Amino acid sequence: MPRLGLELPPGDEPRTRDLGEHHQLVALIVDGRAAEAGQLMRGHFTHSLTASAISALEERESVRVT
Repeated sequence: MPRLGLELPPGDEPRTRDLGEHHQLVALIVDGRAAEAGQLMRGHFTHSLTASAISALEERESVRVT
């Protein structure tokens, strides 16, 4: 099975952003601010490195199928 690598933008910003959001989520949950935590989590799912990897895999699969 071929391997797929994800090229990240240069610099630490994507990883730093993801880690910062993880810390923010914990703080919001501990503070009982569930609505804000939920909003941040939805945005995190959309823009995280994991979302980028999934998008790249889906794009690769759609190109391979067509």
